[in-house]
Amino acid sequence: MPKLERVVIVNRDTQTSDLAVYKKDLPTAGCFSALDIGVRVTNGGTSNVNGDILNGIKHIGLVFNGNQYRVWVTGQELFRINWYKQGQPMPYNFSEILSEVQEVWFRIPFGRFLGDTVYGLDLSRFNNVQVQIDYGLASINAVGATGPLTGTFAPTIIGHAFPAAQRPSFRSMIGLREFYTATSVASGENVQSFPSQNPLANYYGFCLVNNVAEGTDVTDVRIGFDMFARTVLNDKWYNLQTYANAVLDERTVIVKILLADAQTRDLPVSNIKCAVANEVTWTVPT
Repeated sequence: MPKLERVVIVNRDTQTSDLAVYKKDLPTAGCFSALDIGVRVTNGGTSNVNGDILNGIKHIGLVFNGNQYRVWVTGQELFRINWYKQGQPMPYNFSEILSEVQEVWFRIPFGRFLGDTVYGLDLSRFNNVQVQIDYGLASINAVGATGPLTGTFAPTIIGHAFPAAQRPSFRSMIGLREFYTATSVASGENVQSFPSQNPLANYYGFCLVNNVAEGTDVTDVRIGFDMFARTVLNDKWYNLQTYANAVLDERTVIVKILLADAQTRDLPVSNIKCAVANEVTWTVPT
């Protein structure tokens, strides 16, 4: 397997707007196995209470030839998908502390694994490939806190590329798209058809409800063909989550929070089994 090269496409490109779609064209040639995308924001001088940076990243996308969305997924979803596929989360710093830099990284894989010579992204096959990050810092600006500082959203994009002399002839690439999302308003069954234009390598189901135990709002998951005349999966949500957790090497998340007596927080994980709190006095950096 060829040794991959790390190609820095953009490095901490600070944006002046707090609500926009960041766009960056990729090179017109080269073979990529994956893209790593990092995002940094700086907390305000008061705090960023309940200011989960993942909530500020509405979508991360990869657009081909101007209108083909091969990748389109939220920050919340992509962080968890990376965690599941790699066994541990990508690098992050979740913090409410005043004036501290929050940072989170994501990986968009184009193959089955890093360095896959069968599936990947050959940029020469397309007229244009563009990374898009739909972000909004106002969505993580909590009431009673300053939230992130204006003009501190700074993305970084790094490609995992094959050497020019060892570029493989990819059979195709694996994309990642959100094809259905909604807010539940009633009980019952929700039936959705899978996209039919491409073969599916994986299917991810994601449900986020604060202060509700797993397996409560979504109880059963079924996958079948021809109006479920043939069923290939019929299982409980909590069983599926147990299977998913079994492949994780790292099952903890660290969050720096600013708490007073009798306050609560929404953390970026579910089914918390144990919480370890260390009391620290924070000071403003000079």
